[in-house]
Amino acid sequence: MVYYCLVLLFLLSSCAGRVSRCDSQVESFRSGDLTAVDEKSFPIGEYTRNSDAARLLLDRGVIRLAQGDAEGSFADLREAIDAIDFYRKTLAHEKAAQLLIDDKRTPYIAKRSESIFARIYAAFACYDLAKTEDAFVFLKQALAVEDLSNEEEGKRIYSPLLAYLMALHLERQRDYSQAALFYQRAYDVCHLDFIKKDIGRKKNSNATVLFIVHQGLIPEKKSIVAPASIVSAAAVEILLSGMNIPPAISSLSGISLPAFPKGRHEKEPRFVGIGSETYRTEKIEDLFTLAKRELDDEIPAIAAQAAARQLIRRAAVGVVRDKHPLAGDIADLFTLVANLATEADIRMWKTLPHAIYLTRVDLPPGTYDVEGVKMTLKEGDLRVHQIFNLKGE
Repeated sequence: MVYYCLVLLFLLSSCAGRVSRCDSQVESFRSGDLTAVDEKSFPIGEYTRNSDAARLLLDRGVIRLAQGDAEGSFADLREAIDAIDFYRKTLAHEKAAQLLIDDKRTPYIAKRSESIFARIYAAFACYDLAKTEDAFVFLKQALAVEDLSNEEEGKRIYSPLLAYLMALHLERQRDYSQAALFYQRAYDVCHLDFIKKDIGRKKNSNATVLFIVHQGLIPEKKSIVAPASIVSAAAVEILLSGMNIPPAISSLSGISLPAFPKGRHEKEPRFVGIGSETYRTEKIEDLFTLAKRELDDEIPAIAAQAAARQLIRRAAVGVVRDKHPLAGDIADLFTLVANLATEADIRMWKTLPHAIYLTRVDLPPGTYDVEGVKMTLKEGDLRVHQIFNLKGE
């Protein structure tokens, strides 16, 4: 019965837990509720003791930024970056637990894009705090992460938003040759006409107002049964039959994989205004498309890992049945239930926008009404005005 108890132990531990208070706050935000969050309503604690800290800090950081709490947002995003770096050093026993039990039981490891955008959003918080130079520091960090990832993966994937912001800062620093290179990089990715005009920019006496619209919300991942699940189950049974382990009903559950919903698109963004003038924003970063591309690249590894988990569980049932046939049958039923209850890991940074739109307006020094906010501009100023359009209307 020892084997049966071991099987039952890890099967029961695979059951999903209740929705946390943090996730409830995130869902409220996604529904359009901009009520303030605090440590009591959105508890995270020390990131070294909370394996979900990275995504939760990212979520809370964006919520606070949307609420106008730039200081709280900056603190969360800076800590999120530390948590991301900390949990990238995953221990071997944690990987083993992932195979035996459940992907969601392991630390949340931020995706490549999330690691980059954590730093971009930290820069956004700095803009709201009027700390332009600090924003540039985080943008350079994001660029370093992007370059390192490209080198390690042998790819040339660039964020046009990051490239444009880098160019804008370099232009303000009068490093026009480097600015032109980054403007060109941004244009090569998103092909926006106004960026093409920026490539040849030189010194002028105007101030710059940059509108950033966080448009809509990225759709949430869902757990689905892999289309090839029947074939996968058959493969497991064929492999086990070679080890003289008889078939079991638990292999009929299929393999769960994460997936994004299809056919969801955000509405066109609103125009922005300065005084009586209106300006159209343009999409510079499609975060939904980026997230889907990253997930597509990961699916083969995720599917292999899920198949390995079922193989381990099935082998355990076979061992139990060999020692105690009745206990093996019971374990087989528990394994079927556990397999059906084991969903794919659908954790993600849920407060990211569907896409980011922007427009640039250069103005002579003076005082202006920028979207209802009085703004006094001096020569060479760079001001960033952010709009959170959660419903994408």
